[in-house]
Amino acid sequence: AILLGGIPVDPATKDPLERRLLNVVEEMAIASGIPVPRVFILRSEAGINAFAAGMRPGEAVIGVTRGTLEQLNRDELQGVVAHEFSHIFNGDMRLNLRLMGVLGGILALTTIGRIMLNTSRGSRSSKKDGNALIFIGFALVAIGFIGVFFARLIKAAVSRQREYLADASAVQYTRNPLGIGGALMKINGMTEQSSVTSPFAEEASHMFFGSVKLFSHMMATHPALEERIKRISPQILQTGAWKPRYENPTGSTSTMTGSEASTGMNYMDDESLMSAVSPVPQARAPRSQTEAAAARASAIVDTVGMPGLDDLIAAKDMIAKIPEAVRDQLRTPIGATTGVLALLLQSESGSAAQAAIIKDSYD
Repeated sequence: AILLGGIPVDPATKDPLERRLLNVVEEMAIASGIPVPRVFILRSEAGINAFAAGMRPGEAVIGVTRGTLEQLNRDELQGVVAHEFSHIFNGDMRLNLRLMGVLGGILALTTIGRIMLNTSRGSRSSKKDGNALIFIGFALVAIGFIGVFFARLIKAAVSRQREYLADASAVQYTRNPLGIGGALMKINGMTEQSSVTSPFAEEASHMFFGSVKLFSHMMATHPALEERIKRISPQILQTGAWKPRYENPTGSTSTMTGSEASTGMNYMDDESLMSAVSPVPQARAPRSQTEAAAARASAIVDTVGMPGLDDLIAAKDMIAKIPEAVRDQLRTPIGATTGVLALLLQSESGSAAQAAIIKDSYD
């Protein structure tokens, strides 16, 4: 994330757009049962794009461009974040980093070949030795170029299929195809689209939400925007139902309320959210308290890494019930540690011995 120009977001930030982004990430993490990833912003990038990186869910980070914060409304931002969480759940980050390593290794052959060619030209050694260096240098450059070509073909083919899967998963998590569909429509209508100007964008192109550069179909790491939208919901293109709640979160035309501007929140009310999705079958009511507890435990385990609409609504409500002052403190390392200790002491199993251990450990 830092290599691409990302700057970490302060968990205690008061900026409305950054606060909204962190809220969406926290809700998705709570709903899916995984640790909240660190969040980075590519402040120099005006296009709409995002990425996820890290070898394991506990080490994951999510990055978004400045254009993503400024151009997308909350539903669209949630769709993009859900897309990136899908990459985390499905282990795509490990695959992406391995592909980057392979591509970087092959590119290194070309670099070594060029160094050998330059060395041979300025060398004062025998003509025979110079010719040998030139031959080896040309061979490495040729192998590198051919290897890079086929590596990019493989990377692009794998990446396109993973993007389709992540789009479908984002709709499954949010039950709102208009969110991610609206984000893709906005990318299609922008001059910058999803471009990223970082010099390392090419190597990490398969990690992004949208294509960072224009490639031919064979080399494209992402499917065509229109094809992605059609697979999500063909009705979006036909009816234009994706129209955002507000066009520009930072401009004078924004319809954010005072509370939304101060907290970065712009929730779709539950009734509207439920009306946009298909009904979910309700489970049979448990017959006893024991069965109810077992059902709840089983349901929680089943939703780890697979958040649904009810999970997202519950996560939103859980965060909203915590007083703002407490939320601010819990976002700091000391506040989070204190909160966990308070929960341990508040439980029925808490004892004077536990309190003494905590006191000795943190004095």
